[in-house]
Amino acid sequence: MRLTANTAGGIAGLAMVIIGVSTFPWIRKNFYEAFYLIHIILFILILITVALHRPDMTKSTVAIIISTACLWVSDRIIRFLRLCWYFPGNRATLTALPNNAIRVTLSRSIRSTPGSHAYLWIPGIRLVETHPFTIVSQDPVQFVVRVHDGFTQDLLAEVSKGSQTTPAVAETQLRCSLDGGYGQVADFMQFDRLLFIAGGSGASFTFAVALDIVKKCQSLNMTKMIDFIWVVKNTSSFEWFDQELSQLGEIPNVRIFLYVTQKTGDLVVSPELVEKNSTTSTNLSTDLIRNQVPMGEVEKGPLSPVAVTSPDTKFANSIRSGRPSIENHVITCVESCKPTDRIGVGACGPVELVASTRKAVAQKIYDNGPSITLYTEEFGW
Repeated sequence: MRLTANTAGGIAGLAMVIIGVSTFPWIRKNFYEAFYLIHIILFILILITVALHRPDMTKSTVAIIISTACLWVSDRIIRFLRLCWYFPGNRATLTALPNNAIRVTLSRSIRSTPGSHAYLWIPGIRLVETHPFTIVSQDPVQFVVRVHDGFTQDLLAEVSKGSQTTPAVAETQLRCSLDGGYGQVADFMQFDRLLFIAGGSGASFTFAVALDIVKKCQSLNMTKMIDFIWVVKNTSSFEWFDQELSQLGEIPNVRIFLYVTQKTGDLVVSPELVEKNSTTSTNLSTDLIRNQVPMGEVEKGPLSPVAVTSPDTKFANSIRSGRPSIENHVITCVESCKPTDRIGVGACGPVELVASTRKAVAQKIYDNGPSITLYTEEFGW
């Protein structure tokens, strides 16, 4: 019996070590699905082997293990019931977007906090898997998904299949459900001045929060000054959130700054807001914004032609070449506020962008200046 208990303890310890190693950022980023499965399988194994390692029911260890197992099983049951609730009549429309992205639009809506995430289940692609994505809008539910590998690559393959069946459109529909929303987002309505910074598909978070603030301000008959920064590799990526971008552009107290990091034609440069080592060029032409899309940046694979549009010409003066100087944007916000004002900064995107935002905010906190609160979301999957 002692040998069995000791062996069980050794197995539990080894499982914990494997889980710890699998959490390294490189492994989690490149092998997320394996990382997820390892955690689920080894978690169950740990519960069993720890219970065998300490089988004496008079001690508290087994009681703790049983309680933990009950909580985990209850969570899984609740998630399963949510998936069942949102499954009837729910279909996901997958629409191909430029630069390896897909818009997923569900036929049903949910109640969730703007900027939260939900787990998407499409049994026609992955029967026993759900995958988390940030909710762009709630009615109907929409996600913008950047294609990498695994599940997202399968989504792209399904859209490709649909485009071959119906050559006029690069989209398809599948039965689906979702579980969410999850995540605690800061209450940005408490701030007097707002600055949102996003990189790539991280704009899913900032667009959702910014549009919600605009909607609340309109219902309360109040205004808040918002600076909205979005950094993309090239102009064709603007189609990812073309509807949301147009909605924000109609609000007079929202200033939009769009940055294109890859040199594509002639783009407007605002030297004080662009990093010194960024690309510079001259005026932005209307034809560039409306029509010019680098052929190498469209969706890969046998997709039918996708209508690639860019922001309306009213955003021509909002587009700049190069990477933004986050520090100067923060300075602009601070200098435009009174010492008693509160500034809220929300950032979502690559690790480098979020780190630059943290550094810029930390450097601009003054004893006699406005307060600054930073809320960040990073790409964790």
